[in-house]
Amino acid sequence: MGWALGNRAEIESRYAPLYTAIATGLCGSITTFSVWILEVFRAFGDQKHYSRSGLQNVLDALTQTLATLAVAHACLVAGEHFSRAVSVARLLRVCGQGRPDSAEASAQESPNGSPGPPAAGHAKPAGHSATTPWLDLSCLALGLALWVGAALLCALYAPWRHVTFSLVLAPPGTILRWYLSRLNAHPRSNRLRLPLGTLAANLLATAIVCAAFVLQRVGRAPGVGTRGAFTALGCAAAYGLEQGFCGCLSTISTFAVELRACRPRHAVWYASASWLAGIALCVVLIGGPWWSIGMDGSCVTLYPVA
Repeated sequence: MGWALGNRAEIESRYAPLYTAIATGLCGSITTFSVWILEVFRAFGDQKHYSRSGLQNVLDALTQTLATLAVAHACLVAGEHFSRAVSVARLLRVCGQGRPDSAEASAQESPNGSPGPPAAGHAKPAGHSATTPWLDLSCLALGLALWVGAALLCALYAPWRHVTFSLVLAPPGTILRWYLSRLNAHPRSNRLRLPLGTLAANLLATAIVCAAFVLQRVGRAPGVGTRGAFTALGCAAAYGLEQGFCGCLSTISTFAVELRACRPRHAVWYASASWLAGIALCVVLIGGPWWSIGMDGSCVTLYPVA
């Protein structure tokens, strides 16, 4: 994400949707807010049954919280520094596709040296086009073909369903997050000092991942009984919902970018509200089943549930 931010102007000048594909698509889907919150909640309650005291549980949860935020921020800064050494323009020049240094400087800098549009009289950057219908259609067709292929593989080959369910459910999660991100520009987001789109995506994913986690683990005695095929299919679907849909719906990378862009007091407010609301959802949705009937059964022996 840091590298993409540092090269945003250059990436968008080549092919505008590519920046969204990298930042919102790739980076947002690799990082996940919902599972982070889930793991912090499990650490608070020692659900993995370590032999330790309550204070150690609290320290584990707080360490996971602070380490995640610190590493995310450090990687973001490192990526931005890396983007100066390995820029898109430099990579293209190495491949023989870049424009001369003088043209590059004219295209990337305005008279005061800051990033801006090309100066009058200069050609548009190589590869730039106001409309790219054929490239857009090609990317859309490729994406649909891969998604349909994953769906067919999921339907026809049962042993891989704990992977293919995730592949099928991941794109809808990413697309929903992109649509929810429009709420970040809503006037209420500015009044509350909260990016409501990202917050909504992260908390919605946390709620769904909690529900999927309960479906995977509710009960004390693992076993499939007489409904083995149905149970295996349900476990695979729940696992795909958790790792695929929720993992791509929520994001740490965008969350880190937004925290860095805020003023310090607003960043503390945003981080605290997101974290506390996520933990509260876990308490409500997971706490009841866990503390009343246990959370060690169901899919534990069927799929690699953490």
